[in-house]
Amino acid sequence: MSDDRTHGGARPATTDANADVIVALLDLAARPALARGAVDAASAAPALRSPIDAVAASSTDTLHLASLLAHARGIPMAYVRQQARGHGLRRQIEGRVPPGGAVLLLVEDVAAEQTRIAEGALREAGAGSICILPVTEILSLAATTGAVEAVPSASPPAGASGPRGENVATTASSPATIARDVAAALLDIGAVALNLAEPYTYTSGLRSPIYTDNRLLMSHPAAWRVVLGGLAARLIARAQEFDLLVGMSTSGIPHASVLSQWLDRPMVYLPGDPDARHDAQVGAFGGARALILEDLVTTGGSVLKTAARLREFGIGIAGCLAIFTYRGRVVGENFAGAAIGLETLTDLEVLLDVAIARGQINPEQGRLVLDWRDDPPGWFARFQAARSGAGTPAG
Repeated sequence: MSDDRTHGGARPATTDANADVIVALLDLAARPALARGAVDAASAAPALRSPIDAVAASSTDTLHLASLLAHARGIPMAYVRQQARGHGLRRQIEGRVPPGGAVLLLVEDVAAEQTRIAEGALREAGAGSICILPVTEILSLAATTGAVEAVPSASPPAGASGPRGENVATTASSPATIARDVAAALLDIGAVALNLAEPYTYTSGLRSPIYTDNRLLMSHPAAWRVVLGGLAARLIARAQEFDLLVGMSTSGIPHASVLSQWLDRPMVYLPGDPDARHDAQVGAFGGARALILEDLVTTGGSVLKTAARLREFGIGIAGCLAIFTYRGRVVGENFAGAAIGLETLTDLEVLLDVAIARGQINPEQGRLVLDWRDDPPGWFARFQAARSGAGTPAG
């Protein structure tokens, strides 16, 4: 793109019609066939006729469609928050954008303050040209071609049709092989980082030798494909157990978005704060069995809170499938107490084995990380004592 800033369509006035846009986006998530039609129709948008290097979502509700567009093109994506997180690395942008790259920014309303904030954050992150595309343009193109109803209904599809094998980029590898492949992918892109020389300091003040940010996966297409293949294999094996995919907001939404397409299963998500539009969409699936998708389980608190809200809508919980967990006693007790099964692609012990085999850490350092997992609050004092007596561990 030659322009420093271009628009995918005319600048609309900011009206209450934005609420209808959100309902239409939620409907796409709940209707995989409609979402496929929207992605196909998007190729006709002027903004997508020029090469783009990454896709960015300006809101939680544009994250589903942005995930599908990025995955279909095999390019990185990112999610721009309205303000930096109050925890972790306090980033405003989840994932990464290529420095100097051409970024397609998917927005609900070109004229909204939300769009201006997202554009500014991308520029600060080093994006080159930014093409702003309102989702209404994609929805209009899809309606024109007949791929999406002009006024989508919020009701769920007639029933889950089961996995669509021809759409599933799964893997035939064993669970043990998948666990090691996923662990390697997380280490490769720095989604899981180990540092025993200078342990990380969490916002809570807790010191830790490990930091995990699995949101980086969506910015690394090759690593993301490895993870999606592993998730798809687990979901296909359990296909008769669930009718509905629930992406944890926001970390599980990109994965659930793509897997919903591959498996032809509806997908929903619940934002952190109750919202009538999202509640109505989720409530339409009362009586369904949901499988929750998450990227990282630490204590399980967020997943269990979401499960409790789903149960209020009459939705059964088939379990939770996560990419990675530290495991530990607390996780097991929390999920057992809520009568919810937890399955993960890989865990801390496997990841440490892979890191040791690669020479990234030594066995003693691996033991120190497991010691942190078993007692995070007391770990740093023990670590300092050991370090003062034996020298500073490398890593």
